[in-house]
Amino acid sequence: MMPSQVNRSSQSSSRSERALSEDLFPGLSSDSGGGNGSDAIVAGHAQNEPASAAGVVIGTLSADKALSADKALSADKKALNESEESFSDDKNHAQKSYQAIYRKGLTYLSRREYSRYELMQKLQRHGSREVIEKALQALRENGYQSDERFAESLCNGRRNRGYGPNYIANELQSRGIASETASATLAAYEGSWFELAVAAVDKKYMRDIEAWSRAEESAQIEGDRGARQVSQGNRRKLSVKISQFLARRGFPGDIIRNAADKFFD
Repeated sequence: MMPSQVNRSSQSSSRSERALSEDLFPGLSSDSGGGNGSDAIVAGHAQNEPASAAGVVIGTLSADKALSADKALSADKKALNESEESFSDDKNHAQKSYQAIYRKGLTYLSRREYSRYELMQKLQRHGSREVIEKALQALRENGYQSDERFAESLCNGRRNRGYGPNYIANELQSRGIASETASATLAAYEGSWFELAVAAVDKKYMRDIEAWSRAEESAQIEGDRGARQVSQGNRRKLSVKISQFLARRGFPGDIIRNAADKFFD
């Protein structure tokens, strides 16, 4: 074989090898860095391996994040359920407390009239102020409790025992009754306080007044000057006792003077 033919055969063989290399490994030509085929193959593996490892890491991280999210969601749901259960328990407890206080208030009111203030004092150890206020409001709205009715009941009771308007007004105030309610209640008895004062004195001092009256009459008949002086002194003492008594009973000054004078006319 001629040398020229050998060179041509060698060149043809080299081109065939390069063509085969490009078919097997596209993009790896002699222009890409001048390396041989084996270098290109190694480089290809070096580039592909990090990409595969990164994919595994990213996939693992995504799975961890999803698991963490599921755990957080489960924890939130559990906390929400516990909160709802706690709220429901608190609501049921408040309702039971309200019902118990309402019934307790009814029990007190079945015995006598109470002012709102008095009931608050009696019920305060049975629950919170908020629940008691709610129960008292319901008792009033349902007609079981009334400050006006209590004021009238107390006023009648004290009048029957011979107490005057000042005493009754002070007691109404101490029981938590508003001044407007107290004034309206007492106004209904305006004009009757004098008769009440006379009746109270008559009940308390009738024997003393009768004894003085007999002594005074006897002194006048006998014309005994000394007896008259004693009688007048006894009158002043008795008048002072009557005035002090009516003042303690809560009668105003003008009624006290008029009632005392009535017994010594």
